[in-house]
Amino acid sequence: MFQKHKIIIANFDTDSSGALVDWLNDAGGFEAVAVDLSADDLVAQISEINPDLIIIDSDSDNFASVSNLEFGETPLITIGRYKPNNENFAANHFSKPIRLGQLETKIRFLLRAREALQMSLINIEGFELNPVRKSLTNNNGVELKLTDKEVAILTYLNGAAGSPVTREELLREVWRYNKGVTTHTLETHIYKLRQKLSTIIGQKEVLLTQEGGYQLAQ
Repeated sequence: MFQKHKIIIANFDTDSSGALVDWLNDAGGFEAVAVDLSADDLVAQISEINPDLIIIDSDSDNFASVSNLEFGETPLITIGRYKPNNENFAANHFSKPIRLGQLETKIRFLLRAREALQMSLINIEGFELNPVRKSLTNNNGVELKLTDKEVAILTYLNGAAGSPVTREELLREVWRYNKGVTTHTLETHIYKLRQKLSTIIGQKEVLLTQEGGYQLAQ
């Protein structure tokens, strides 16, 4: 069965929230719910509903209390007379009065982008590798920024499904045998990557050395 996208409509007046909920639910593919909550209550509601997208009225009395919240990878749209100062809230802002066609286009675009991002996420020993953001995040939400080469190394090793990958194969697939690139270059990258990983993983061994190459722990 087709699963609808859950959307929270936060802190609009009764007439506006009702109109938005009805419009979204009639548009197809959406399951919208309206809430009027302060920051703590909104966080609890988001945790319970686990929405795919949030729409907030930036003119509401409660906006000041929620404007410093972090919503992670959940797309956020604000609607109001003035664009919020907070960059996270201003990125997808619509000034009143809004055009529903443009709003729907933005909603569907953000949802597609979120789905593409989720499909690209890679789980490595309980840690989340995000190739798009070039980051690795632990269970506590601590994010480690990675270089392009570090992402490429981890992604390729993950694709090997626990089997060892030789140094020569990594050089071929990650560096494409560029002139001046040697096994020493790879070993240096591996060493630095392990040092970085230890800052959020601790002593846990994730990137293992095997005879002639490397593999990810399973």
